[in-house]
Amino acid sequence: MNNPLHSFIITGPTAKMHYFIRQPDFPLLGNIDGQVIGVCDEEELITRLSQLTLDMTPTKHYDFIDVAGTNYAFYPDTMMITPLTSQQRRWSKLALIRMVNSRTNTIPGEKLYTESSFGAKRFEGVFRELIEHCRKGA
Repeated sequence: MNNPLHSFIITGPTAKMHYFIRQPDFPLLGNIDGQVIGVCDEEELITRLSQLTLDMTPTKHYDFIDVAGTNYAFYPDTMMITPLTSQQRRWSKLALIRMVNSRTNTIPGEKLYTESSFGAKRFEGVFRELIEHCRKGA
């Protein structure tokens, strides 16, 4: 399947995300059909998305979580991110760790992030560790 976003990125020097209601606080974790990506800014987000095959159906959306734990929906057909989604509004540390550990884009031999290692850590600290964990294989 040809990825329309890929050709848009290559030919569109001003390619950017559109935000409805408010922009998420970067970094972000995104779940693209089981592949979890970690990105630190909008430029990296567009680059990573251009490397994936996305379902461009108008109603299709993918979950993204910002550093505050807020859930956002990404609609690839419009390149729009919005906090208006039917999914949970906030993510817990444990739910994020389980999402990252169950992703399909792991590196062979990669160690899982331990679920018991986050007890005393703040949400932001665990989140940033998970971002780096996901970026290793990028």
